[in-house]
Amino acid sequence: MYEALLKATPEYQKVAASFGSAGPAALFGLPPAGRALLYAALQKDLDRVLCIVTPGEAEATHFADDLKALGLTAAVFPPRDFMLRPVEGAGREYEYRRLSVLGALAGGRLQAVCVPAEALLQYTVPRTEFIQNTLTLKPGMVYNREALVARLFAAGYVRRSQVDGPGQFSVRGDIVDIYAPDMRQPARVEYWDDEIDSMSSFDLLTQRRDGALEKIYLSPAREVLFGSTAETAEALRDAIKKARGKHRTALEKATEADLSQLDSGLMPEAMDKYYGIRYPAPATLLDHLDAPLFILDEVGGIRDAQKATEFRRSEELTGLLEEGVLCPGLDVLYQTMDDLVIAAQSNSTLLCENFLRGMNEFKLKDLINAEAFAAPNWNGDLASLREDLDPLIAQGYAVTLFAGTPKGAAALTRDLADKGYAVSMSRDVRPAKGILQVLPGHLTAGCTFPFAHAAVLSSRRHGLDEEAAAEAAREVVPLIVMELGKPSDAGLPDTPEEKPRIQIPPEKLDEIFSTHSVSELTGETLPPAEANADGIDFDEMQTAMKVLKNQPHTTEDEQTARRVVSELEGTEIIEYVKLDPVVRKRILMIECQLPDIPEDAPAEKTDEAIGKARKIVFHADIDTTDIDAIDFNILH
Repeated sequence: MYEALLKATPEYQKVAASFGSAGPAALFGLPPAGRALLYAALQKDLDRVLCIVTPGEAEATHFADDLKALGLTAAVFPPRDFMLRPVEGAGREYEYRRLSVLGALAGGRLQAVCVPAEALLQYTVPRTEFIQNTLTLKPGMVYNREALVARLFAAGYVRRSQVDGPGQFSVRGDIVDIYAPDMRQPARVEYWDDEIDSMSSFDLLTQRRDGALEKIYLSPAREVLFGSTAETAEALRDAIKKARGKHRTALEKATEADLSQLDSGLMPEAMDKYYGIRYPAPATLLDHLDAPLFILDEVGGIRDAQKATEFRRSEELTGLLEEGVLCPGLDVLYQTMDDLVIAAQSNSTLLCENFLRGMNEFKLKDLINAEAFAAPNWNGDLASLREDLDPLIAQGYAVTLFAGTPKGAAALTRDLADKGYAVSMSRDVRPAKGILQVLPGHLTAGCTFPFAHAAVLSSRRHGLDEEAAAEAAREVVPLIVMELGKPSDAGLPDTPEEKPRIQIPPEKLDEIFSTHSVSELTGETLPPAEANADGIDFDEMQTAMKVLKNQPHTTEDEQTARRVVSELEGTEIIEYVKLDPVVRKRILMIECQLPDIPEDAPAEKTDEAIGKARKIVFHADIDTTDIDAIDFNILH
């Protein structure tokens, strides 16, 4: 609803018009929460991918979360540390996150990318190389298994005995498990000869199949792709041959250890320093975008953050050059703030600041001012919410309120309707003065737009939402497995390897499942084996129940019942049997070895006879639950 009101204002129309040509325009007056709302409206209106550049990763994450709540598919393209020193192994989770974003952009699955300035200015795999090393697989497709393995090696994947994280694959007979960086779950490809018979996702920990897949996209697993070890060694030696003088000597020293490893058939981990050799024409994230809505958010903050980054980076590269790990030509890995200014001039760009600041390095084509105010998050109290709503409604504002979960939004809608507000949960509600729209979701903060007579409020976010929690689990679980190794190393039982299912031909069923006795197979009749098991048999149990139910029985039956009851003591069987009050009484009598009192027993004894019985010869504590009466007489 707020989008329709924004689009009707001159301020919004100026901003939208500025994206019709190359060059930067500047927008002032909107707080960060208001800018997120504006960016979402622009993307839906112009139908172009947003590229929002921020000073740091925290700001990029906030924008991505807000854009998701506003209905866009958004992701963060994070910065990463290039691996330049020789290492045995390293975590690549940030590199995988970057590749995942590139894969989503190539597949047209993203509407917005939020990127810190440092990450935007880091070189990455060129778009053509990325697409050439992306493979689509479908069931029924003929693709040789050995060719697939070679393709995965060329795309930077690592072979393992069992897949436990992104960027890996394993081969077991006719089964190939693959975990691409942009996959939510790894995929299992089952072959029948050279044909892909079936594909399914599977759980990383249990290694069990989850569901069938119609197709999978296998994007590259490295940003610097050389192919096989032999091809990589040849490319490095060609670069050395082209070098001259001191540069050649320095290059030979910097590549000596890596060439030795490549000649032994192993791919070094620290291949990022050869980016300039592999890609003569470097590329950044912007090269993966077609006519984006290019936005520099908080230009002053970007300038300060990039200045600090370039100083830190210069110190690091200088040390590596002095150590001989790098040489001139191998240190070309980043762009600078000057390159960002050039990119802003060549793209349709919007420079955003909350307050008016100097932007002398940019040639601005327009200055736009749109005054708005940040609104605090709602804490869940209806009374305090009404205190915020009533002034806005009185001024004729149309208010959109993000109320958390769908259940919470529905409950809040009922409460507000009971208080007399004109409220709706429809996303297509027609804007009107005093109307209140309640939607599920959270924003970082709310914002009021006086120039549009619109306001957006939000409830406070509590912890991770379901999608964020699932995403965190997908990122953390592979890291735990990678760190701890096998489940047994973490104190858990190892998951048995799933074996291919074997089917028995129908004509063999009778032969396999037929039953033959020993005498039929050998011709000999064996004597029956003697019983060698202890315990209570069914006959003894039946005899005991006959005694307990006071059915006709013998003295021997009573002895059997007494033994059975004692052996069953403490078991669920005896507890179940005791539920019958008659049986419970009989058990007490058997345990105490009391004789039954016949129905025609003599009348009660006289006081004189009872008075003589003074000596206690037996005492027992008896549980009388569910028993109406017990005839218990022991006289001496």
